[in-house]
Amino acid sequence: MKDQNEGEGDLEDGKPVKVGGDPDNPISRGAICSKGLASLEYAYHPDRLKHPLKREIVATQLTNCLVDRLGLGFLHRVIQNTGATANEAMRAVIATHEILNLGYLFDEIFFQDKHLKIETQYRAIDEIVASVEGIVDWLLMSGANITDLSSFVTTYRAPLAELRASLSELLPVKKDQKLFLQKQEDAIGAGYSKEFSSVLSSAAYLPSCMSVIDISLTTGRDLHSSAADFYAIGDVLALGRLRDGLEKVGTTHRLEAVARKGLITDLRLVQRQLTIAYLHRQKTESFTAKQFLQTQTQLMRRIRRLTKEVLRATEFGVSGTSVLTRLLFQLVKELEA
Repeated sequence: MKDQNEGEGDLEDGKPVKVGGDPDNPISRGAICSKGLASLEYAYHPDRLKHPLKREIVATQLTNCLVDRLGLGFLHRVIQNTGATANEAMRAVIATHEILNLGYLFDEIFFQDKHLKIETQYRAIDEIVASVEGIVDWLLMSGANITDLSSFVTTYRAPLAELRASLSELLPVKKDQKLFLQKQEDAIGAGYSKEFSSVLSSAAYLPSCMSVIDISLTTGRDLHSSAADFYAIGDVLALGRLRDGLEKVGTTHRLEAVARKGLITDLRLVQRQLTIAYLHRQKTESFTAKQFLQTQTQLMRRIRRLTKEVLRATEFGVSGTSVLTRLLFQLVKELEA
């Protein structure tokens, strides 16, 4: 076998198994460059099949697109707030881009520039960026497996769209449902389609939707019942209010920001694991979410007392929430036993 680089090789069953230089070539005299030596790896290495050039090109295009739409400041903020490397952060952002179909979302905003006020467009962009950041933080801080992006997108994209479409019916209390519907009506009134208005209204809930999908995958329960139980557990323990409080805490140091994001993730992990434990227990016993949690009477008493103190504090602090989170993980351990 010879090619334009004046190399030669051996074939077995029509497949090249060795490459080398041509000793008769007056220029190379049997030598071969590193590219030539690596040609078999390039063509036949098993990892090569999993990472075709097309995928690398697409990843590069997505990276450029994300930088244009979200800005370099967004990626820097993710790295600062989560402690992730640049590669880890970019991979999480690309995964989120795909499951949310960000291209469609941004196009919906930009194509309406002749009909919408600029302030309305900026608010929509802020909503979307916040939801992207919430999911990216969740992926990075929870240890989600996004090594295989294609598999990840296949697993989460359709269920996420299904949850977004029915979220107004799944939220735990009328107050949340009313707020969701009001946001949707405001977006429609601003000039957006009903479909896109529903997407905007659901933005703040998307990180929790990721947990609901995990619960459904783990327990085999359908998405709607998984969501109902997830929100019921969170409502009893005021976990949503605790996360909202942490989101508003200002930080002056990078490690403080990482700690705050870590606590937000931990509260969502607690809610996910308690819901899974609750659904497993329901296979043999009949409990409401509140009754299930109250089986740990003494521990729940401590959790309720500390939760009230944290929520009533003049300055919502990370330290009090950190102690509370440890108690909540202890509750998970007891209820999983």
